Amino acid sequence: MQLDNTPLVSLVIPVYNAKKYLPKCLDSIREQTYQHWEAILVDDCSTDGSMDLCHSYAVADCRFKVISTPRNIGAGEARWLGICQTVGSFIGFVDSDDWLSRNFLQFLLQYQQETDADIVSCQALHSEKNGILSVNFPINMRCVYTPKEALIQIDKEDILYPVLWDKLYRREIILSYKIETRTCEDGYALVEYFKKANRIAFTGLPLYYYNKAENQLSCSVSRLDHYKFYCHLAHVLLSDYGYASEQIVRTGIGHMAVVSCLKRHKRIREYLGRCFAEELRLLGDMRMGMRTRLRRWLIIRHMSLYMKVESLVTRCFHKRRYKHRIVVGYA
Repeated sequence: MQLDNTPLVSLVIPVYNAKKYLPKCLDSIREQTYQHWEAILVDDCSTDGSMDLCHSYAVADCRFKVISTPRNIGAGEARWLGICQTVGSFIGFVDSDDWLSRNFLQFLLQYQQETDADIVSCQALHSEKNGILSVNFPINMRCVYTPKEALIQIDKEDILYPVLWDKLYRREIILSYKIETRTCEDGYALVEYFKKANRIAFTGLPLYYYNKAENQLSCSVSRLDHYKFYCHLAHVLLSDYGYASEQIVRTGIGHMAVVSCLKRHKRIREYLGRCFAEELRLLGDMRMGMRTRLRRWLIIRHMSLYMKVESLVTRCFHKRRYKHRIVVGYA
């Protein structure tokens, strides 16, 4: 299918000390089969020469535009700064240590015209440290979702993931919500984008290469912050769409089981236990069976006792699981 028109696509790339990976990222943009694009490179006070490299690409190809932040502001605000400089009808995001298939823009724009979706997403190829590439879904998969259906897919951690890259968005969707630097910022922004979209389309074509081993901008996120985001999503689904998550409470109880087995730093263990218990307290309207409801009640009312019993039972009857849990990081 040929494109009916040639809309300008703006790609926003926040850059922070990514000199090692930038050439592969920027070359993959320059080599796109669809040529009507601009790339906004936002250098966030890099100290490794990334800024000079960005300027060299801008000199060689005027479609690359470089801006720099006066101070280190983080990926979220760097993205917003770049968004404010875009002029494209569609906007996408690329992390500076990832790269694109040559057909990324061409295929996603074609799919957008077929579906008239406000947001189109592709499958990501996960690049491991050993060079192995992996995908999670059939490449011939094609799905079109309503906002509610798309958010449920994120809640179930199935097909759609709470990341900004691997997608193209209509400009007005992106401008409707200001991205801020925060933990899990991609997820919070994506929830707002999905809510404002007419439909969200997904193709199983693997067009985005995610550098899983070396990705810097998706730095390690604590399990507590990760869970808080999914609790936020569960509350949005319930309040805006009347959908009660089936797994959010079970997931929280699972986190409590792991926290209970953390051997060192008693204060940290108790702090994390209180945080997860508070999140579970706010999930009373979610869907859950009697056993799950009872365990949630015990955690809320008798947290310390629950954690002691959970740790003892796991240590006595599930030794292998216990050994794994005591080394799992929750910081």
